[in-house]
Amino acid sequence: MNQATSTPLAEASEESDRQITVLGAHELTDYIPHRRKSLVLDRLTVNHEAKSGIGIFALHGPRADHCMEDHPWGFPGHWAFEVAAVTAAGVIAVIRNIKMTPETGIMLVGLDGARWRSRAMPGDTLYCAVSVKAFKREVAFFDIRMTDGHDNVVFEADKLVGMVKQA
Repeated sequence: MNQATSTPLAEASEESDRQITVLGAHELTDYIPHRRKSLVLDRLTVNHEAKSGIGIFALHGPRADHCMEDHPWGFPGHWAFEVAAVTAAGVIAVIRNIKMTPETGIMLVGLDGARWRSRAMPGDTLYCAVSVKAFKREVAFFDIRMTDGHDNVVFEADKLVGMVKQA
């Protein structure tokens, strides 16, 4: 595939020999129902074999206005973390087939090596790639890399730590 036109989503969809699950925002709320009103992802693609996923967040329209409120210099960092957190929770929920309820779910408890590399602006589409690096008992460790549609790294973290509670 041409490197210039390659996106994380295109690369994920080309892996036809692996089990892939693609969820739109509506289907994702079946796994994360408490986020129904404030879900930040438009789509989540999960590669079960690779234990990874890509969350897509389009920074357009009223959503962009809300995210960028009081931040004319670019996409604020707390929103980048929110996109990464929901992508990580969605990947674990889909791979482990966990329906998030008050009794089950994932609580993000740590973040190491967080770096904001460049700005995202209204009109950008963000691709948040999350990989499960280890899963020990109830603790999941993720690597995160968020890019814009031009392959500029917006946000990355060496380790996001989540506590998974299953029924």
